[in-house]
Amino acid sequence: RLQPAARTMATTVLPLVLGIARCSGAAESPGLRTAFHRNAMLTSPTFTTNAQVESGRLLPNSVPGGQQGVWTMRWDGVLSGAADGELITMAVSVTGGVRLWVHQWKVVEVWDRTVVNATHTARWDFTWDSTVQYLIRIEYISPTASPAALSLQWRCGNTSAFVPVPTSSLSPAVPAPELQRQQMQAALGQGFNTWWRPSATTHVHLPTGVGIKLSTLDTVSNSVITGGVVDRCSSDSDCTVRPGPHTYNGSYTRLTTRIRGNASAPTLSVVTESAHVDGAGGHAVVLLMTAVPNAGASPHASPHGILFNMSGEFYFDCLNTHACGAVATADDGTITATPAGFAGLSARWIVPSGQAAGTPDPDGRACVVVAWANSSGQAAAAAAIKTISDCVGQVAAQANQVDAELTAKYGAVGTDNRDTVDAMRSVVGWNTMWDPRIKVSTPVSRSFGQMPFEMWLWDTYFCTLLASEASKELAYSNLIEITRPTVRGNVPGFRTAATTVSDRSKPFVGAFILLEHYRKFGDVWIVELLYPSLLMWLKWIARSRVGKNGLVFLGTDNLPRQYADGAQCTAEAARWESGLDNSPMYDGLGIIKAPPGETCALPIYDVGMTGLYLSMCTAMAELAGVIGKNEDIPYFEKLGNVTAAAAGELMWNSTVGVHQNVLFSGDQSPRVSPFNLHMLLSGAASPEQAGTMASAWLMSPHGFCLTNASHPAQPAPSRAADTSPQPSGGVLELYWSHAESDNAICSDNAGCPATVNHSAGYAYYHDSSGPRNEGQAEIKAVDGTRELRRYYSSSNADNMVGFAPPDESYVDLGGAGAWVHLNATATATWPFDLYWDGDRKDYQNIGNPLSRGYAGNYKHVARLGWVVPTTTPAPPTPPPPPTPLPGCHFGLPSISASDPAYGGSYWRGRTWGPMNFLVWKGLGHPKYAGVPAVKEAKARLATASQALLLQEWREHGHVHENYDPDSGVGDNIKDSNPFYTWGALLGFLALAEQGLI
Repeated sequence: RLQPAARTMATTVLPLVLGIARCSGAAESPGLRTAFHRNAMLTSPTFTTNAQVESGRLLPNSVPGGQQGVWTMRWDGVLSGAADGELITMAVSVTGGVRLWVHQWKVVEVWDRTVVNATHTARWDFTWDSTVQYLIRIEYISPTASPAALSLQWRCGNTSAFVPVPTSSLSPAVPAPELQRQQMQAALGQGFNTWWRPSATTHVHLPTGVGIKLSTLDTVSNSVITGGVVDRCSSDSDCTVRPGPHTYNGSYTRLTTRIRGNASAPTLSVVTESAHVDGAGGHAVVLLMTAVPNAGASPHASPHGILFNMSGEFYFDCLNTHACGAVATADDGTITATPAGFAGLSARWIVPSGQAAGTPDPDGRACVVVAWANSSGQAAAAAAIKTISDCVGQVAAQANQVDAELTAKYGAVGTDNRDTVDAMRSVVGWNTMWDPRIKVSTPVSRSFGQMPFEMWLWDTYFCTLLASEASKELAYSNLIEITRPTVRGNVPGFRTAATTVSDRSKPFVGAFILLEHYRKFGDVWIVELLYPSLLMWLKWIARSRVGKNGLVFLGTDNLPRQYADGAQCTAEAARWESGLDNSPMYDGLGIIKAPPGETCALPIYDVGMTGLYLSMCTAMAELAGVIGKNEDIPYFEKLGNVTAAAAGELMWNSTVGVHQNVLFSGDQSPRVSPFNLHMLLSGAASPEQAGTMASAWLMSPHGFCLTNASHPAQPAPSRAADTSPQPSGGVLELYWSHAESDNAICSDNAGCPATVNHSAGYAYYHDSSGPRNEGQAEIKAVDGTRELRRYYSSSNADNMVGFAPPDESYVDLGGAGAWVHLNATATATWPFDLYWDGDRKDYQNIGNPLSRGYAGNYKHVARLGWVVPTTTPAPPTPPPPPTPLPGCHFGLPSISASDPAYGGSYWRGRTWGPMNFLVWKGLGHPKYAGVPAVKEAKARLATASQALLLQEWREHGHVHENYDPDSGVGDNIKDSNPFYTWGALLGFLALAEQGLI
């Protein structure tokens, strides 16, 4: 149950106490595990102890050693003492900043040192479950002026008053898996690395948080280039950034920043490399910048300040923060910063003989050596780097070490497997970051989503697989941070520093991916840690997303806005739960509204989500056995058996040869995407069904295009091109341009395609269901008609027909040569309407009922008139004729190649790494090992996926969010981030197919 509670109210605050609470019951060993930190980072604790609580006061009750300035504390333990079924609401009274977690739920975050004498009520309440061990974690940062104070309260049942949590309800007995998590994540977040998400050329040291920002002054244009993110340059539109190697611990990185020149300003590139100094444990680094050519550029370095301060924002000026301390620059160019609570860091220019600090040598090279002075060994190792040649030697040594390791396992650079793993490690390494709330994690891309971080559910789970190739610890850190359910039980679809979208989830891949890690590494503790959260998620799915027939539907819970993103209880939000945001699979479906707190449903049972749910039940049963929870196994088996039986009865279509989505009306949806093959993941499909899907869909040109054993990169003809005879006389024909991702209507009477050739690449559209037209208009004026006019907007790259331009960007191109009836007549019975899609900035004219069924996100704008129906053949019964469609060289498109939506943007036909991976994984189920068609399709899929990844990686250093299945290009639409982690799944599955990972 939700309790939108008052955010702040005055209260009496006890001096640094956990005022402590109880509904009933008691803990055996009262107190909490306590750590004190002389810094704002909650790193490098001064001491850790189990603090006993006496008379409501947490000891120690004063700042150790008379600490001045900023300091932080963390308490961990177990909360107990409430009765089963009681409704619990937590609250904190505080002077200073505080965060509170209960059982992975962050219920309070007010990280503000200026807060004085305020109470903050948890955003969620929850019902106490005696079978759950409720871990509690509290983080606190000292106030700016007032005496420190903190108390913890709760409200039990239906009472209105908050009371202190009693001493006896807190125990410092933190479970061993949680302690192992803390130790692992603390060890992972150490040393120099590109930890700061906004800039790929800022090298940050942990635990201090001090960063050195590298930049280049182009002396021709007098502009400073900083290389803000991997896939673009932050300060110059003519600048491109090409990522190179990036070890996950930062021991070696290389990044090339290129400025395209001209005759008066020669092309300039700057190669930035970093290498940890031997013997310094990652706490000393060499930063080498090389200008190519070596004239016209001057590398620079500057102290970037304490980047991760108490509010989670970033300081750019060291001198203005409470935590930075003094910054000094010596005559020799050495920059020293002394952050509060830490020994100092020094950044020392390596100065060429006779030149000023920061000046490159004659070969265009400049070097900075940065070291943390917390040990004499680290300082000595850094001091041994004295010349630019020393810098070059250290960088080369680290680069050679990385290359030798990779060559031994995957081959030399230039071979397919080596280039594949280079792409994988680069996209994960450059996108990995650190934040005090999520520790070391890997967002989908540095340039995608909100700052300072944004965690997407299935994207991050897939990233854990990519990271596991080289770092179990990085894989686990991401796995832990994404598996944090809301108090309702669902792992949220995404969360940021400010928002957790609690009304929906995303594809249910968490349990089977955890099982993949256990099978690879054999660590029981990670299963023990995450099993309770995954169980909570599964119960939420069974309760909120499984229909009475046992099948899974898409939904969005009707929650207040503060618990979601404003889209809750809309059809759009329900579609988003599928992960396939604009997929034509859900075109034309509205939302079934529900009361507050209940589930609003998209009226369709989804094969993909049902298959993932079955795979989750299967994985949870195996995970339960790993940790001795055998009593849970019958529950998972019962859920799975009910759903598998329903899917077999209601979803399998033997005529078509694939499982199909089922509308709430009971009818099957004819549209097919790779998600329709997810019954393979759990083995719910029979071997015969698996073979049929492999041959009739995966290896078919009308399906998912695995028609060859190899898929070389080659230009593919536009699918829109067609030379078939066109109907005559007044028919409103549909034309399509791949280049502009735009449809256009014109009348052949007006000389098509002359009426739409104002912009690029329009050709007559002929799909698998026959010639597509939107009705027949009059070819001259008659009573009760009006001529349509043609308009074009270059800013929207959009053609439309209507009676007036919708805004000033649309230019009048003249009459369309077609007159529509202003009222329905005995013959003109099709309404001819204008639709608009705000996301695509596209107008579409629709008269044909077939087109109206594919309108998707387009919204009705106006009725223009009425037209005479024309004959449009009904869609054929799948599988369609085997004649190959143009293009589709790189499977798997996200909608079948025969679907009218194929060739659209995003999930309307593009090829995606996660789709390919899930299908490949399903084909690999042991149940299908003896099916020849499955074996062949699996091998073809691996070959095609690797070829797709390598095409743009080798040309541009890109790993795309999605790709064009015709050409293999990712850069041809704006809705494809060029450096997105899950794109590397295309290579991961290819390496796994060969048994290399």
